Amino acid sequence: SGVPFLFPLSGASFLRWPSRRWVFNLRPSYLQEVEALLKGVVEDLGIREVGIFYQDDTYGWEVLGAAESTLLRYKMGISGKGSYRRNSLDVAGAFEALMDSGPQAVILAGTCEPCSLFVKMAREKGWTPLFLAVSYVGGEALVERAGKAGEGAVFTQVVPHPGSRLPLVEEFVEIVEDGPPTHVSLEGFLGALLLVEALKGRKDVTRESLVKGLEALGEVEIGGLTFRLDGHDRQALSRVYYTVVKNGELVPFQEFSQLSSLGVSS
Repeated sequence: SGVPFLFPLSGASFLRWPSRRWVFNLRPSYLQEVEALLKGVVEDLGIREVGIFYQDDTYGWEVLGAAESTLLRYKMGISGKGSYRRNSLDVAGAFEALMDSGPQAVILAGTCEPCSLFVKMAREKGWTPLFLAVSYVGGEALVERAGKAGEGAVFTQVVPHPGSRLPLVEEFVEIVEDGPPTHVSLEGFLGALLLVEALKGRKDVTRESLVKGLEALGEVEIGGLTFRLDGHDRQALSRVYYTVVKNGELVPFQEFSQLSSLGVSS
């Protein structure tokens, strides 16, 4: 259509492959998030039984497919599945199916409210698997909605923690006025920053000049964070970060082996 589509809040593969000239992504893909989660639980924690609670649409199917393909590399399969209909809070069937399967860890691939409800139901029943959520679930939102039931849940993040000491993140925190800084608001800030960077020095701003400006960025370091966009690479960031809910806060960590020291049992 010739209209640039910039930095969607999605890790969907169709926005990345095949590469489209008018589409630019900021965040890592769902596949990269799932790979990071499963590397941690399988390699670091030795967990061999992983289930998934997912939204029954293209988003949930993609995370499910990413989990299945990644587990195959470890000669493993999904140990339990439960899905719910999009825009629904009817998660009881999915919950019963997964609890009956009894996996050691459960990937959450839905929106915040159904995932919060699922986690609450598990805690009420005394079922305590390690919950593993992709960033789209919304860590800060789940902490608010799930309350104490969310303690110990692990989230992948696609941008650094808002408490990071990176100069770029510190600059972001200083200018945030509407509520506390979150991963989502930081992601929006970074997208706006790249847009401004791409437009620097361009007198006539058109759709074409914007695309060329983004393609010309190449590898650029801004405030301690490295981005990469060019004619072939349409995803600016590739690193996946970890956080865990502890005392009602999202706490960053580097390796899953650190979870026990943070009071999280696996």
